[in-house]
Amino acid sequence: MLREALLKFGNISLAIICCYVGSEHSKGTAFVHFETADGAEKCLSAIDQTPGVLIDGRRIFGYYALPRSEAAKIEKEKLSKKPKDKRNLYLLRAGFIRPGTTSAAGMSETDANKRARLAVAAREKLKNLHMFVSPTRLVIHNLPKSLTDKAFRSMCFIAAGNPDAKITECRIWRDRNKLDTSGEAVSRGFGFVNFSSHQDALSAMKHLNNNPDIFTKEKRPIVEFSIENLAALRLRESRLKKSQQNQSGNEQMICDKNKRDLEQTKKQLSAGGQKPLPSYLGPKIRRKDGNTKKSQMKSKINKKRKMQTRTSETVVPKKKKISHSKQLTKYLTLSG
Repeated sequence: MLREALLKFGNISLAIICCYVGSEHSKGTAFVHFETADGAEKCLSAIDQTPGVLIDGRRIFGYYALPRSEAAKIEKEKLSKKPKDKRNLYLLRAGFIRPGTTSAAGMSETDANKRARLAVAAREKLKNLHMFVSPTRLVIHNLPKSLTDKAFRSMCFIAAGNPDAKITECRIWRDRNKLDTSGEAVSRGFGFVNFSSHQDALSAMKHLNNNPDIFTKEKRPIVEFSIENLAALRLRESRLKKSQQNQSGNEQMICDKNKRDLEQTKKQLSAGGQKPLPSYLGPKIRRKDGNTKKSQMKSKINKKRKMQTRTSETVVPKKKKISHSKQLTKYLTLSG
C-alpha cells in the first residue's frame, strides 16, 4: 500500500515499514528510497502542500532521512534538554509506584487501588493551572487512627535521616465533628509534613513510601509531594514577608540550595523523556511471549548471517563501493 501510494512521484527501489521486534506491529513510520532525488523532492513537496498525501485515509508526514549517527545525536539532545516544569509536576513521579513492578512487591490490593485513586485525583487537581506540586511539603496516607501528632513528627524527622533537618509544619488531619473517648478529634488517616529543605523531604519520602516496617504490611504509608494552591501560597508568603521584613543570609542560602536540589530532582525524574504521570496507571504487564519471539527472531538472523559467511568464503565478488552521502537525498522517512 505504501509503495503503490507513492509510485506516482517516481520509481521506488525500496519501501520498508518499521515494526516492533517480536510483535511485528507497525511503529507508524517507514523509509522510502526513490531511484532519483527528483522523485523524493516531488513526494516531499506534495506532502507539505494541502491536502497532502493520504494513505488509507490518513495524512502522512515526511522529511529527508538522516544517517543513524546524526539521528541518535538529535535524539540525545532532545533528552538532555531541560524540561519546562514550573509547577514541579515531575515530583509526582517520585512517589508513584505501579503494581506489578519490583517496587510494589508485597503491596496489598487495597493499597494498590488507593494509589490508583490518588493518582487520578492528582491529575484532576492539576488541570487547574493555579495548582502546583510543593517541593518541601509531603502528604502521608494510611496513618493509624491511634498515631499521635508527636509520634507522627518524630517518625518524619527520623525518616529524613538528617539530624539537622528542620520541620516547619507537621500535623494529622482530623475530623472536628467526631471525637474519641478522650475528647480529641478523630484522625482522618492522613497528615502533612513540611521540611525547610527539599532534600530532607525527598529523603523522608523515599524512606517512608510503601515501607512495610512502618505500620503494617497490608497498610503501608502512601507518601506523595503535596499539591498546593498557588494563590493561597502567595497570600501566605506575603503575610510571612510582612512579619519578617529582613531575611537573614542563612535563610537565603537555604532557599538557593532548595532551588538547586529541586532542579536536580526534576532532571532525574524526567530522564528519558517520560511524563510526570504515565497515561496508563494500571499494573505493569510483562510480555513473556514477546521476549521469546524476540529471541527466536535473533536466532534466525544469526543463522542467516552464518549461511552468508559460508557462501562468501567460496565466492567473494568485489562490490562497487557506494557513497551513501551522495544518495542521502533519495531517502525519505514517513510517519502517519
